[in-house]
Amino acid sequence: MSKLIGLYGGPVAHDAGAVYIKDGQIQSIVQEERPRRVKVADDPDASPILSLDRIKKEFNLDFDEIDYFCTATPMGITSEYWMQYGIDKEKISITNHHDAHCYGAYYTSGFNEKTLVVSYDAGGISRSRGYNSTFGRTFLAENNKMNIVNTWPMGTSASIPCMYAMITRWLGWRINKDEGKVTGLAGYGEYNKDVYESFEKMCWYDEEQKKFGPPHQVESATGTNIVLDYFGTTGILKDISTNKKSRADLAYNMQLFLENKIVEYFNHLHKLYPDYKKIVLSGGVFANVKLNQKLNELDWVDETYVYPAMSDSGLALGTTIKKAVELGEWETKRFDNLFYGTKYTQTHIDTLINGINTKTTTDIQRIEYDDKLISKHLNEGSIVGWFKGRFEFGPRALGARSILVRPTDAETHENLNKRLGRTEIMPFAPIVIGEKANDVFITNNKSHYTAEFMTMCYDTRKEWVDKIPAVIHEVDKSARPQLVYENNPFYNVLVEYEKLSNIPVLLNTSFNVHGEPIIDGPDQAINHLMDGVVDYLVMEDFIYYVNR
Repeated sequence: MSKLIGLYGGPVAHDAGAVYIKDGQIQSIVQEERPRRVKVADDPDASPILSLDRIKKEFNLDFDEIDYFCTATPMGITSEYWMQYGIDKEKISITNHHDAHCYGAYYTSGFNEKTLVVSYDAGGISRSRGYNSTFGRTFLAENNKMNIVNTWPMGTSASIPCMYAMITRWLGWRINKDEGKVTGLAGYGEYNKDVYESFEKMCWYDEEQKKFGPPHQVESATGTNIVLDYFGTTGILKDISTNKKSRADLAYNMQLFLENKIVEYFNHLHKLYPDYKKIVLSGGVFANVKLNQKLNELDWVDETYVYPAMSDSGLALGTTIKKAVELGEWETKRFDNLFYGTKYTQTHIDTLINGINTKTTTDIQRIEYDDKLISKHLNEGSIVGWFKGRFEFGPRALGARSILVRPTDAETHENLNKRLGRTEIMPFAPIVIGEKANDVFITNNKSHYTAEFMTMCYDTRKEWVDKIPAVIHEVDKSARPQLVYENNPFYNVLVEYEKLSNIPVLLNTSFNVHGEPIIDGPDQAINHLMDGVVDYLVMEDFIYYVNR
């Protein structure tokens, strides 16, 4: 059996991170932004330095004993990086960008049945010999084997995610950070024939070629320039910076175009491969939960699985899984959970609290954790910080670094945004007792595994819309629930909250204020308690509060 390290990041890449797999089991995953405390969008060229060092120290690793160091294109990790760790180049295993996306996704789906595996994003550029630059790939998978059936090379195909990125920028937001705001804003817009048909002139699906056109997007930037040049010369959106309706309509038509074209491709795949009725999705475009909902609702799709770290943050794991598969040490299997980050000891927490209480006028008190008590505080309207165990892999807060609030108040969206210094347009997400998810949301008991990772939208049942307004979109009444079962730290508090409120749902958002990554260590959680971001802080086995 083998010891494998996965690495991704550096210049021309983004979403740096490190992974350690031993004997076919994930030991640790650390995304670089957590210890670095700088969001990916603010430091896209970061290399996996702090993340690798953290794993090395925790597991007392000797790099001479590592069998392979795995990475993916684009090769942002420089030769100087490998040299500083004394890594033998013969041990370096390189995977194509979209192969890494697809291997990470399929081999964590647990699907042995006939499965379509699709990745699509704004492009994986490769400057390494033998590794093609691509916008996406499609595989047929069954019984732990994957066979490629389609590739979208840069230069002969197009990227709708590039277009979406440009619309994000056009609306005044940041690429690789704020695309979700476009998705949220879309719910407030309407169909605009001129705008929609403009998108159709810029991009289309060619069924014969199985590609999106036009065939001259040679790299990610070219796709955004196509949008910029077209709208700049037509004047269709000349009032976009000042007119709220124009902004919403632009977002609506971009979202509609994205959904329609991706659905068109999947329906064509179904025509070609009618026996393949499970779908696995990876690549940045599938962070779009409304798109995922449209695909999941196709009547021929039996189940959908979205790789939880569908962006490039999942590539370090994807390339390492590919090597483990090649070594015969990994078969497709489901995640039990995503808690693979750093864990902090109670001794470390006690030292921090004692230092604050001794050196400042702040008086932080604690009592032993009790599900019933914290549920009571939530039911009374308190905002609760949640810090438990190892932090999560991927972009979502799923039970280790969260903020919890009751879901019953419509004004919570505005109030919580103010408390956190955010300007979110997408509604906050609900967590729901898994066994009762179909009672609250129209899931039809479909794709519940992927919904454990908050990667799927569902519509809300009419009788629940007025009961949980804080966690549903105010226009289309959809929600992005996380289904919670007994293996999740949230489960017992949800059960106790339901006893008090008759509602098996709570609001869950990531534990961070505007401009910072999701928190890593207890010092950040304590600072947010002291600053009044949260009213109570659940941290490991205690409830902390400031005696004001």
